[in-house]
Amino acid sequence: MFQITRNIHSVFNPIFSFFLSVTLLLSACSQDDVLSPPPPYLSSFEELTMVPVNTTKAFASFFGLEEYADQIVYDITLYKISYHSTYRDEAVLASGLIAVPTGKEGIFPLLSAHHGTIFSNADAPSNFNIPSNVSGFELLASLGYITLIPDYLGYGASQNLLHPYYDFEHTAGAIIDFIQAAKEFLPEIDVEENGQLFLFGYSEGGYTTVAALRAIEENPALDLKVTAAAAGAGGYDIVNMVEQISSWKTYTYPAYLALVISAYNTTNQWNRPLTDFFQEPYASRLENLLDGSQGGSAINAQLNDTLEELFNPVFLTGLKEGSETTVIEAFRVNSVHNWNPRTPLRLYHEQDDEIIPITNSASTFAQMQDNGSSQVAYFPFDEADSHSTGFQPMLEHVISWFESLKETP
Repeated sequence: MFQITRNIHSVFNPIFSFFLSVTLLLSACSQDDVLSPPPPYLSSFEELTMVPVNTTKAFASFFGLEEYADQIVYDITLYKISYHSTYRDEAVLASGLIAVPTGKEGIFPLLSAHHGTIFSNADAPSNFNIPSNVSGFELLASLGYITLIPDYLGYGASQNLLHPYYDFEHTAGAIIDFIQAAKEFLPEIDVEENGQLFLFGYSEGGYTTVAALRAIEENPALDLKVTAAAAGAGGYDIVNMVEQISSWKTYTYPAYLALVISAYNTTNQWNRPLTDFFQEPYASRLENLLDGSQGGSAINAQLNDTLEELFNPVFLTGLKEGSETTVIEAFRVNSVHNWNPRTPLRLYHEQDDEIIPITNSASTFAQMQDNGSSQVAYFPFDEADSHSTGFQPMLEHVISWFESLKETP
């Protein structure tokens, strides 16, 4: 299992040091401290269904991808995968969906595709169900990619956990462990990969894409090499994102904010009462609202989109003025904008995004360039009218780019 070890100096130290090291988490030590080898990543798999080409083409039309109809030549066989990962240094079982091109022989690249924020466990990718739970990423298998769609921790097999939202360690770990599990799984069904690995994600998935890419690049012992990565509308610089949003009077999707703060409180084991962060009656509602039984719209209806009404005023002032030191430092630790990517990375963002400020992508691009990266490119676009509708035009751009890089036998 993949684990990122963090050593964080006290947030009250004026010189804040952040160290990351990544190791393969060995199984538990015996009483004489002799380490045993790590267990396999793959736990189990289950074939869910096969989607024929004609159905896939119909979904391609729904997602606005008619121009790729001629390239949709594979049926898709979908598998639910359970695999071993880590949460707060403890072994957990996680899950995800793997969409495999079938119906014709081929040797295919891997594509790890990362979904945006979900709240209901029913929306976890491994709970695939036509037509109610289709992410759109499954379609990429019909173009000849072995498509890996992790649930993330907190959904599917790990639904007993509160999703560690915008957390670098658990995000990167769950994705990398899933990639390793997929490599163990494919020989079980006699499918061969061609050695290429693509990463792709939008919204939270944009953040998770960059987090996974960073962890892979910084840890050569993983023996993973990414061919290219595409990230859309992610909050890469969390400090910058929260600073901007906290200055707004209203926020159209307060469920996102509730999940960020609640998840940080749980994942970091601060154990602060939610009334430290939120006003009543919202603080008392959140435990039930975030238990995986409700979708985002239902949660929004139980919250307040006026920030001064939603948040405890002391906490909101602390975010604005910087006195919420522990929280702000945690945001900084988990940000993924300040490094030097060596893999081709494209950042996409819709200009009319009302959820994640587009300046977050622009400043991330600038920071990576300042750090010396010649591999990062920034693609702002004006082809949609909101955060949610920005995924479709990005998908079109990314398919074209990945197809130009894909190796075919």
